Amino acid sequence: MRGSSIAHRNNISVSCIETGNYNEAISGLSNCLRTYLPKDGVLISGNQCNARLPTADYCILQGREIEGLGNFENNMPYMYRHAIRIPSSLELTMKTKDAIASILVFNLALAHHLLFLSCCQIQGENSRQKAIMLYDIALDLQSSRFLESGFVFVLATLNNLALLHMEQNDLDRATQFFRKMLSILVLIVEMDSDVPPGCLLLNGFYHNVLTYGGSYLAAPAA
Repeated sequence: MRGSSIAHRNNISVSCIETGNYNEAISGLSNCLRTYLPKDGVLISGNQCNARLPTADYCILQGREIEGLGNFENNMPYMYRHAIRIPSSLELTMKTKDAIASILVFNLALAHHLLFLSCCQIQGENSRQKAIMLYDIALDLQSSRFLESGFVFVLATLNNLALLHMEQNDLDRATQFFRKMLSILVLIVEMDSDVPPGCLLLNGFYHNVLTYGGSYLAAPAA
């Protein structure tokens, strides 16, 4: 499948997510992933790709509504709701497969997450479990090289995983993800990254770690 074809099919599904057509987005992204996967069914791992660009963060920063990505309501947890578009100019090479696989899996996870939030508890449970599984896969694809791939993608995935575990009252797991987010946010301050510490993109993540993760992070060990 050519890079432009992957981008086109992904971006159609992104539009479906943006308009609330989650089932259509899930169908489109699932089909795209089935076509995109290698014949052995194994996704490209982070160690198989040595390119620095383009990355998942690069694609995020090409989005149409960057200014609003960090907006949140002070009395509500911040959920990263923005499906990632793939630039149509992106070439499909060994240097881009890792980023593309991560984006497709993340967008599919997000579609399931949003479908869960729009359904009643019983109907949405299947989508919640699928979202958790897919976010875990997306995180695994990027975690071995997140210093190269960028911070926002990993923060968004950790953030949404923490919220799903909070929904399940699994505070131990939520705390693990908040701790990882805090470490990354501190690292952004300490190093010269592509995302400056004061970037609006990070506002929601700071908010969640300090507001909802704070009591867990400060809690003494049992």
